[in-house]
Amino acid sequence: MFVRTLRLHGPGVARATALLSNGVVQHVQPTTAVAAQARLLHLARHSRPRATLYSTRTTIPRAHAASTIVRLGASLLRKFLVVGGVLVGGSVAANEVKDQLPDTSGVKKGIEEISDGVGDAGGFIKQQWLKLRAKMTPELAEDKGVVTLPGKLQQEENARHAAAVLAEKLSEGESTEAKEAREALMDQLHKEVQAKDLTVAQLEERLGELKAEHEREVFALRERVTELESQLFNAEDVAREELRTERARLEGIIKQLKQENEELNRIQLIANSASSSRGGGSQRAIDIFSDILDIRSRLDHDFHALDRLPRVVVVGDQSAGKTSVLEVLVRARMFPRGAGEMMTRAPIQVTMTEGPRHTARIKGEDRVYDMRIESDLKLLRDTVEKKMVQSIDAGQVVSNRTLCIDVEGPGFNPMVLVDLPGIIQHSTRGMPSETKNAILQMCQQHIHNKNAIIMCIQDASRDAEGSSIADVVSKANPEGDRTVFVLTKVDLAEKLNMSNTKMRSILSGQKFNMQASAYFAVVTGTENPNDSIEAIRRSERDYFSKWSGKEAALSAQQLGTDNLSRAVADMFWQRVRDTMTQEDQETRRALKRKETEWRNKYPDHPRLSRDDLFNNGRHEILRNLTHFNDVMTNMDWEQVLTQSIWAKIRRHVLDEVYLGSADSTSPAEFNTRVDNLLDSWIATELPTLSVLAARDALMQEFTRVLTVPDPDSTFDKLKSVVLEAAATEFQWNPNSVEKIRSVQELMLRDNVVKSRGEWERAINFMQDTLQAEFNDTELELRELKGPSLVQRWTSWQSTSPEQQAHKTLITAIENTLLQHGMTPPSRLDDEDVGSLKRLVSRAHSIDLPDDEIQHIYHLIFKRTFLDSSLQSAGYCKTKFGDPADRCDSMNSLGCSDVLLFWRLQNMLESTVRMLRLESMEYKQELQEATRRVLQDIEETPERKQALISGPRVALAEEIEVLRLLQNKMDQFMKQLKREGKYR
Repeated sequence: MFVRTLRLHGPGVARATALLSNGVVQHVQPTTAVAAQARLLHLARHSRPRATLYSTRTTIPRAHAASTIVRLGASLLRKFLVVGGVLVGGSVAANEVKDQLPDTSGVKKGIEEISDGVGDAGGFIKQQWLKLRAKMTPELAEDKGVVTLPGKLQQEENARHAAAVLAEKLSEGESTEAKEAREALMDQLHKEVQAKDLTVAQLEERLGELKAEHEREVFALRERVTELESQLFNAEDVAREELRTERARLEGIIKQLKQENEELNRIQLIANSASSSRGGGSQRAIDIFSDILDIRSRLDHDFHALDRLPRVVVVGDQSAGKTSVLEVLVRARMFPRGAGEMMTRAPIQVTMTEGPRHTARIKGEDRVYDMRIESDLKLLRDTVEKKMVQSIDAGQVVSNRTLCIDVEGPGFNPMVLVDLPGIIQHSTRGMPSETKNAILQMCQQHIHNKNAIIMCIQDASRDAEGSSIADVVSKANPEGDRTVFVLTKVDLAEKLNMSNTKMRSILSGQKFNMQASAYFAVVTGTENPNDSIEAIRRSERDYFSKWSGKEAALSAQQLGTDNLSRAVADMFWQRVRDTMTQEDQETRRALKRKETEWRNKYPDHPRLSRDDLFNNGRHEILRNLTHFNDVMTNMDWEQVLTQSIWAKIRRHVLDEVYLGSADSTSPAEFNTRVDNLLDSWIATELPTLSVLAARDALMQEFTRVLTVPDPDSTFDKLKSVVLEAAATEFQWNPNSVEKIRSVQELMLRDNVVKSRGEWERAINFMQDTLQAEFNDTELELRELKGPSLVQRWTSWQSTSPEQQAHKTLITAIENTLLQHGMTPPSRLDDEDVGSLKRLVSRAHSIDLPDDEIQHIYHLIFKRTFLDSSLQSAGYCKTKFGDPADRCDSMNSLGCSDVLLFWRLQNMLESTVRMLRLESMEYKQELQEATRRVLQDIEETPERKQALISGPRVALAEEIEVLRLLQNKMDQFMKQLKREGKYR
């Protein structure tokens, strides 16, 4: 505290003036004289000052008892005011404490006067001290620095000394009266200080009382807060229980209203159905949408063309509960089931429609299954399983072919769902290794549709780490805007002690690496596997009404299959509204492109549908069959049959009968051997071969008239299939064989030529047959020998070692035959074969097999015999009626071979006439078989689509489907607006 200049005023002015005149006080200002004098006396009397007097940079002691008491009072007063206000708590409590304190305004004023007096006295003491120091230590007068006193003791000693000097200077020249007055004033001032000390003590006591009172009030307030918190918690429990009771009551009311609404809807639908049947009402929007999906699938069976159309695709791991969720949604056990086995082997598309009756119908079938009758449900399950198995290719386990089912029932939320096979982690024994990837690719193909709503099914009773469906769904829809997460079997998970924390992490999207727009928990089964779907639904509602996991981040609208069905249906129709306008525009643009392509490629062809083209192809086939009947005459048919039968039996006649008897030594022996061979042949093969030849001839002609080529080969596949099917179905009557055998036996045993004309006709037949056979034999021998010298030079051909060996063998055999004259043996013996084999081996180092040597010898013998027989035929033309012993023919048979060919010719003509008559009957049967085949194809759209093909057909079909699709789109948009689903 700095010492101020002494200020005096009031009654002590005269005394101050006297002091100034005596030189005691150098500078006085008006202030209270009593205070100034008291201050000076106090400084003189006390030996331990409390403060320090300062020069410019030097401190001096200046504390005293009065100043200490005054400062303590002021400090306690400020502390009392501030601390009291804080402890009581706020401005209100502080004001109350202030009102209870005594009036201290006078104390404050006195304190200010005392403080000012002390400051003035300090200033005076400072001046006197400077003067005294200058006299005593002149060398320090010029020092502007700070004099630092050595230690606290030294400071106190300096203070006492300074006070004594000051008191002595002040008492110099003072009169007795002044001293008495000063002492009286000091006594009075001492009493006043004591009174102030008593006041401060009282203030401190009052402050303690206020503090204790404040603490009591704070404790009471805390007790009250605790009591209020307890009451609040109790009120929350009561409110929660009341809310739960009210929720249960409202849910019961909602359930009752829903049942009443379903009944009203059923009655309304029945009324609408009745009025529609009378007035021809329109389809509902969901039915039209199902038709649009079917039409789209006709354009592309792999669903590539369906990428923009919304569907609800149900995916999940195997046995995660997909089928159970669907069964609860459709309220019937209509899908094949198996404990732990793969039952869903193909995509099943279910179109849910609200209707008065609970029924189901498989697309393409007329049968309607009543879902309330267990026998119908069992038949439906068996049919679905059978169709899935039929759609699977050989060696596979799953199929991409979609099975479509329409389901109708009261209270249904209309939408289209697709159930896919469950994703497996490993291929089991007996299962193709590619099954896992095939299922995964199938799921990815469906869920990558940008408008498909993905219903991701997860089993709550299984560890999340063992599931892969979340990763599959996350890759297809990372944003999760079209994903609905469904947690099944939550009741079983609760029995397995799954914590609410884990349940919350799953249902909030934290457990799995995927995002979803909605999360649902469902229960789709009970402990009794034979419970009905209605029993399961009641059990689910009861379970969730008191579910212990309600804190698992789900609202009441996210619990149960009923809420799931409504939410998914809303998402489905929202997708439909968002995409159908774009789909309609795409369809119109595609139709315009296809029509332009048709005008450029096929300007002169009418645009016909596949059905129209099939009808045209069927008409063309039947017209050709009519031509088949009307154009060919009996003579034409006999010529065709003769050529067919003779081509089938000629080889046996020449090689086995004629050449087999050629080495006969006389005509009689020749005839005997021929008769025996013919009888044996008739008994075994000849009639059957004749009937087969006739059937082949009939089918050959049928094929010729049926396969008339069309301009762009549109009907080629159809004709081929019709021909094959008709040929398989058509069979010749087996009884014809016995009839033919009787005729042939009669003709071949006749050995009397009745006229020269028949003789000459037989010789002509013999010559034609033998000449043709001779030419074939000569050609085969030439091929064995290789090219001739001229051919080698003109065509740059060369002979192989085998051909050279054959040429050597043929030359040796021909020389051997010349040695035997005209009647060589028909077969070489083993010795001759060995000689020829060694000959060829020495010449060409090639070992020819024995069979090959015999075959070449037979060809040479046949050529030689045929040559002599042709010469004999010319010789025998003039020998009609001559006995055989008078005929000296070249082949030594005495013209007996002419008789053989006459018998063969008669047998052939009689057989042909008989088979021609039967062929006329069989042609009619063949036509009927063709009509039946065409009818079967017409009733099977898949076969029709496969058989009527080609670029023109495909383009016409696309145009037809696009036009139908456009009409359905227009009808669908109008129906959406009519039903209020499109704004």
